[in-house]
Amino acid sequence: SDMGYRGLKIGNMAPELIEEATKSFGKALCSPSIMESAGHADSAIRLASQAADAYLADYQRHLVSLKTQGSGKVETVLSFTLRGRIPNPDQASVLRKAFSGVSICIPWSRLQSGKAQWNWEPLDSALAWARSHGFVITIGPILTPDPSLIPSWLTESKVDVNSIASHFSRYVDQLLKRYISLGFSGRFNIINSGNVAQVGELSEDEWLRLSWQALDAAKQVDGPNEITMGIRQPWGDIMAREARDHNPANYLDTLVRSVGNISSVEIEALTGSITGATHWRDFLDYYRLPEIFYGISQKPIRMVIALPSNKKCNSEESASAVGFSQTHQAAYMHRLGEIFAASPYVNEIRWHQTFDDDPGGVEGAGLFDDDGKPKPVVQSCIRLREEIIR
Repeated sequence: SDMGYRGLKIGNMAPELIEEATKSFGKALCSPSIMESAGHADSAIRLASQAADAYLADYQRHLVSLKTQGSGKVETVLSFTLRGRIPNPDQASVLRKAFSGVSICIPWSRLQSGKAQWNWEPLDSALAWARSHGFVITIGPILTPDPSLIPSWLTESKVDVNSIASHFSRYVDQLLKRYISLGFSGRFNIINSGNVAQVGELSEDEWLRLSWQALDAAKQVDGPNEITMGIRQPWGDIMAREARDHNPANYLDTLVRSVGNISSVEIEALTGSITGATHWRDFLDYYRLPEIFYGISQKPIRMVIALPSNKKCNSEESASAVGFSQTHQAAYMHRLGEIFAASPYVNEIRWHQTFDDDPGGVEGAGLFDDDGKPKPVVQSCIRLREEIIR
């Protein structure tokens, strides 16, 4: 009804599937045995899910037509995350065909090995590489609350929250000032996933304060910079197993309102082995995310996604990774790319990493296999740019 109200011209497939699902549901209610009833109920659920996806496909085509005014392609940026290792020339060539943007996310632990020991070379090299290939560039996430990405000198001893806040602010200040002075005028992503942070014994209120401190430090830096931030587990999975005061929407709303200079918001929906992973969901749930968080933040949304490509990669949120494969990964990227490209609220779609073993990445969710060859997911991205994304 919502889609019809917005002017959607519905094809034949969705109504037919709904009719079949309704018949199966009726049979489930009237079947004489529990086993027979369960079979019909399972069929009703499967058919209803297929109908929802068919409706969504119709709606996605309708929105793309509106977004492009009936011709051309959408201006949504399709990007990937570079986490340190520089792709070789063959890999760079295929990445340039598949993507128009890149987020450079070098772990803090690589840039500051000691309190006064700075090494900007990894970020300098990655930035030079991205510029040389003409990508739209974002620096960050600068801060990701993960023990493996934060300097050991900050986490190995018990440090009070005031000292951590001071280090956060200094790091953000140093990085932004350096790259603005070197002529970088793109976007800085200051902090992601603070809403699911699990570093030390800090409370969620303390992590909310630290997130604010990092964003406020960026606000104080003069220069032509665009500031963004992100959340992880947008459906609030962590609240199912922990008593939490701040759901993702509340965390985001508090920071956007209190900082005031955030230009866009990243939503990380990552399935696989990573802190803050989320359950696999129906595509209709993914479709609703940008509108929900745009309504909260009133900021353009940047969707970040990842999915492993092999069955041995377990998901933190789902006990089994049955079904994970390179084919599944490629289909997932293409379908979500279509959905998010159609959304009027999304201005960027980003794959979470480049290689399977990227620091801070999802195990097995890289764009290249163990031999360095592109996985089918890369071809999905190329297709998206050929079909609907500029």
